[in-house]
Amino acid sequence: PAVVGVKVLAGKITPKTRIVNQDGAFVGRLHQIQENNQTIKEAEKGKEVALSIKNATVGRNLKIEDTFYIYVPESHVRTYNGRFRDELSEEQIELMREYIRCMRKKNSPYWGL
Repeated sequence: PAVVGVKVLAGKITPKTRIVNQDGAFVGRLHQIQENNQTIKEAEKGKEVALSIKNATVGRNLKIEDTFYIYVPESHVRTYNGRFRDELSEEQIELMREYIRCMRKKNSPYWGL
């Protein structure tokens, strides 16, 4: 697995989730998160942690300047934006919009509608 240092800019990350980059391309599966050489179960906004990413190679499908997103299936995005929109914070809504823009680069321009 590739091991990279990241700063969590928004939301939270947990192991065993798929990761995509800013172009909507699959990067790998998040295997483990470490902070100060200790494995942790999640990392929230503002934390600087090390990620172990399975099926990723630095320089090939993951680059230093990449922004990573936890993969959210399109059906879940539609549900969040529909049924649960009132329960999302402004920051979460903006992050969802940013994620949808990223996924539309790789997929249909109607992704998430």
